[in-house]
This record gives sequence, structure tokens and C-alpha cells, in this order.
Amino acid sequence: MRVSCEVCQQVQPPYWQPGDLCVTCGSAVRREHRCYWCTHLTPAGNFCRHCGATQVPDEQYGAGRWLKHLGSDQFTIPERLQAFDSAQIEHFTRLYQRHAAVADRHIDDLALAESFTRHRGWARSLESSLLPLLPLPDAELAALTLPPRRGGSDAEQLTEIREVSPYQLTRILAALARLRLWQTQGELTRADVAPDLELLLSSVPPEGELGIEFALTLSHWRLSTPPGGLSLQQLTAAGLAVAAQGAFALEAVVNQGLFEVLRGRPQPIPLAALASEDPDLAFAAALAAPAPEPLLAALRVPARQYAAALLLTRMQLEFNALPILEALNEDEIGQILPYIRWQERPRPDLRPFLYRLATGKPVQPLITYARELLLLDLQPGDALPLLRANPWPDFINKLLVSPLLDPNDRLAVCQELVARGDFSTSRISGLTALIQADVLPIDFVPTTFATQTATSRQGLQALATWQLNRHTVQTLGPLVSFLRQLQWQPNHPDAYWAHSLLATWYAGSSDGHRPELNFPTAVATLYFTSYQAFIEEMVFILEHPEALRHLTSSYTFHSPLRAVRQITDPVLVNEPLAQLPPTLRLRLQAGLVSLVNDQGDFSAVQGALHLLNLMRRHAPWHATILHDFTQLSGSYYSDEVQRLLAQE
Repeated sequence: MRVSCEVCQQVQPPYWQPGDLCVTCGSAVRREHRCYWCTHLTPAGNFCRHCGATQVPDEQYGAGRWLKHLGSDQFTIPERLQAFDSAQIEHFTRLYQRHAAVADRHIDDLALAESFTRHRGWARSLESSLLPLLPLPDAELAALTLPPRRGGSDAEQLTEIREVSPYQLTRILAALARLRLWQTQGELTRADVAPDLELLLSSVPPEGELGIEFALTLSHWRLSTPPGGLSLQQLTAAGLAVAAQGAFALEAVVNQGLFEVLRGRPQPIPLAALASEDPDLAFAAALAAPAPEPLLAALRVPARQYAAALLLTRMQLEFNALPILEALNEDEIGQILPYIRWQERPRPDLRPFLYRLATGKPVQPLITYARELLLLDLQPGDALPLLRANPWPDFINKLLVSPLLDPNDRLAVCQELVARGDFSTSRISGLTALIQADVLPIDFVPTTFATQTATSRQGLQALATWQLNRHTVQTLGPLVSFLRQLQWQPNHPDAYWAHSLLATWYAGSSDGHRPELNFPTAVATLYFTSYQAFIEEMVFILEHPEALRHLTSSYTFHSPLRAVRQITDPVLVNEPLAQLPPTLRLRLQAGLVSLVNDQGDFSAVQGALHLLNLMRRHAPWHATILHDFTQLSGSYYSDEVQRLLAQE
């Protein structure tokens, strides 16, 4: 038989339970007492409608429970309580109340947690299970006794409950309640509720009403919106399926739709959800639909900005993203920027924000997306600050090949790379294309060499080699002059490096387009700005053999003397030599004789003798060179000298 309210006379629904207030007027439906024997609530009267025990006044409930604990039966307890004086009843009540206070703490904890959830009744169930156990054995009482709550906000109290309650149900509901506070009231942040989410994800998904609460809370748009998103779908699927058949069907269908829109396959969303008077449900429906107009409107609501901006960006719809991004945290920005980047278009509207990210100290993915977006809108003056903030090879490669890179910025970037030790084609692959594009000035190596480190030398060598092989000696002046000066600095660690570059160059091109350095004017002036400059270099080498000792090998400096042996026509040598100042020619002649006497490199000595023999064919020089040959006839190479003299 259904119960009627004693105040308004309205019949209560079938699910009404003793202790519930009237669903119509909110008053107590009937006067009730708690039976001291069975602990059930029973209508006020002479005896309990559950166990039949004679009822006692409410103020004697605790004493009656204690007498039962001591072994009294239900028929004698009312008589004894009537016989006791008030002090004795107060004593028994005080003994019982110590146990009741412990139970009340756990019931109150659960009641606070469930006050934020969609369902009710867990606190009453705990009360129904705890009260028959009171008073408790001492060990159980000690285990259930908790320190007083420290107070504070609801969120703080729920945190304390989650951490200290011995009941798994209470801890789960406290975690769900904190998530609900975050989802519906905005008191907390996602970071604040991370421990709550961790507890729930480590639990076995519950069933029944708790399972529905679990599924609806974990599929709420604030959790289904990345990061997280699809990872929660499987965990909540069963609970949402059950919820979709009951009182929370609309919310369940919308939450299921949130997961589907993340997968790129939006499902039809009930119009009732989109038009709901509950703004949170209506917004979730707009996300699941997805419906652009409500989402654009949601950008004005701080708690909804991120979810709306993320979906609008994924949909490639235009909106004023700058103030939104500036208001978000790094995790949220990191979800939106990839979609902006994938659109592959400049974003000048976001430039100040992106520049701060790319040159600041956020997490690495944010820097990566920001700098790549800036590369699509690269402006003069951008490159060097971006490089210094992001000195990673992948970014440097993209920067160097950017068609928007200003020429002055490109030069500054390359100078920075040299100083940083990153001017290396093995480290920065984009340097190869840059070198081969021939856009760096001829004086780049000379002007940056003082700042280079050992790891930049490889790239500088690659650049110098490319320029030597692609330019004429008339335009190579600064580079060649630098290398020739560097190679003769005996204490410089890079002297042999410069020598190797020049020696490789002097050897000619592999395709034969540029012959090996030799004494004919047409060949010598491919490597020197004048024939006289070539001979002056040869004379210096011949007159300063000690300058060669600091180098690993000296034979490369004599390569023209080896090549000259291929010349049989004296005119090719004597005609240009005759145009030189006589003193310079005589110094060359003396240097060649000295090389023979010093018994230097065999091939070079053979070339020196051959060159002297060619010079001897020029009548004005014949006598002096013949005299030199006569002096050499007693040298180590006397047989070769005699062979040449026999040609007289």
C-alpha cells in the first residue's frame, strides 16, 4: 500500500522509502522513529513495524542499543530503561555515541559525495548496513575512526574523503564528485582532477547506478575532448548503453556522439539535446552534432572556449583564434596547433602568439608547431631569433630551404651556424642544396673562419671547394687570397686544411674542363690573376723550403714542376717568362737549382731540371743556365744533368 504525506495528503511514488521527504510539499511524510533493536525506521507508535520490539523514546535509542550489545533481549530493554535513572541512561548513551559518531562520519562523507552526482541513495544504504553493526568491536572501531575533517571548500573536503576513506565506494564517489565540480561548476582545473581520474581509471568499471554515473561522468565533453578522448570510449561504452535506456538517455546519446565526432563520423543528435535548457547538455550536443553557430557562440564562455575552438579548427572554420589561444594552457594549445599547422597556410593573425611560443620556453611540441607555422609567413628579421631559440637540425634544414628566407637573413643564419659548430653538411643536410645554389658570397669562408669550430670546418671546406670549382680566379680573389695566406702560417692548426683545398683545386677538374696547374700562361692564369703572381708563388716555395716542414706533405706544392715535364715546346714556357722582371726570373732559376741540390722530391727535381732545360733554349738565358748545369754535374742528379748537356 502506498504512503500518503501527513502534511499535504499526497500519495508518494512507488520508489518512496522511509525517511524520504514528500515529493510534493517537501515536508516529512510521516513521523518516524528508529527502532533500537533492528535499527529500521518505523512509523511512530508503540512497537516496530519490522521486528515488533516495543519502542522507546528517541533520546533512549543509544542506551537501548548498548543494552542489546550487553545481551539484554528486546522484551526486557524497555523495562530496564524505564527503571534506570537519567544518569545511567546518559552513561550508556555516551558509550554508544562514540561508535555512532564514527559511523556518522562515513555516512556524512558519502552523503557529501553523492550530493554532486546524478543518483542518490548510497549514503542511506551505507547507513542501513552500518547501524545494525553498532556498537563495533574495538579493533573495527579503531580501523574506521578518522581524524576530523580539516574543513575548507567542498572540493577540498572531497579530496580528503577520497584519500582517507576506507570504503572503495566512498572514494569512487568522491572522485566522481570532484570531476562533476570541474565539469559543471568550473571550480577546478584539469590538473586538479588528475588524481581523481587516475583513481577511476584504475578501478574496475562498476555496474548499476554507479556504473551509469561512472560512464556519464567519464564521457562528459570535458573529458572526451582531447587529450584523453577516444581512450575513454571503451571504458564507458557499457554504462552509456544502459544509461541510454533510462532517465539519462539524452545525455548518454550525446556523450556517445562526442566519441563518434572525434572519429570523424558524426552521428545524428536529437534536437531535444540541442535545444535543451541545460546549457551544459546543449553545448555537448553542439560538439557532437557538430553545430558551428552554437560553437562560435561558446567561444565567449571561458570554460567552453577550448572544446569549441578545437572542434572549429578541426572543421577549418574561421574565427578569431588569437585571444582564445592566449587564454589556453600548454596542453590545450598543443591540441589545437597541429590542426592549424595541417592547413598549410600562413597565419599572420597568430604571428605575435606564435613568435612568443617559438622563441620562449614551452614544451617541445609547441615550439615545433609554432616555428613551422612561422616558416609559412617568414618575415625579414625572423630567421636568426628563431634559429637561436630552436637550434635543431630539422628546423634549420627547413629554414635554409624556405623560399621566404631573406638573403640577408640567410647570410646571418649561416654565420651563426659556423659559430655554433653546425655548419656541416653531415649534420645539416640542407646546407648541401644551399651551397650548390651558390648564394653565399665568395668572402664567406674568409670572414667567418675566425669564428668556426672543428665541427664547422667540413661545411666550410664543402663551400670553398664548390666555389673554387664554379668560379673564375678573377671572382675568387678573397677566398684564394685567404687560403694562400693561411697555408703559410706555420703555427696555425688549419694551415694544412687550406693547403689541401688549394692542392685539390690545382689538380684540375675531374671532367678535364680545367687542366692541372702548369707553366703555360693559359693554364697558370686559371689559378692566378696574372702569370707574375703564379711565378712569385713558385719562387716563394722554392726560396722557403722551411715553410713546407709544418705541413704533412710538401710534394703538392711542386705539382706544376711535375706537370711541366709534359711540355716539349720551349716557347710555351720562355715566352711568358721573358715578360717578367729579370730579377724574378733569376730568382726562379736559382730556386730550381737549389731544389736539385737539396735532393728534394724526385718528381719535382725531374721537373726542375726539365724546366731549366727548356729555359736554356732561350738564347739570352743560355749561358747562365749552362753554367748552372755545369755546377750540377757533380750533384746527386749528375747523370740526368749529363744527359741534358749531351743535347747541347
